[in-house]
Amino acid sequence: MTSNARNHFAVNYNIATLLVEMRGLTHSPYYTSILGQKGNGYQIDQGIVIMKSVIAAIADRSIHEADISFWDTLPYQYRLEHGK
Repeated sequence: MTSNARNHFAVNYNIATLLVEMRGLTHSPYYTSILGQKGNGYQIDQGIVIMKSVIAAIADRSIHEADISFWDTLPYQYRLEHGK
């Protein structure tokens, strides 16, 4: 089984990680999935805002006051095994 640093550090070293997933493809067989230059710029700006907000919340410790109750309402995610 392969791993990546974000998952490996969190599981094996108890280091908090944050994954920010964003929409955007530069190459796709589906034309509607490809972001243009303007859309790509918006994505970059959005990523910067997200990362700066997280850093600020960690720095001023307001991250400890965040309401994370929604976490318990998320549906369980699973992976289907090959051939099923």
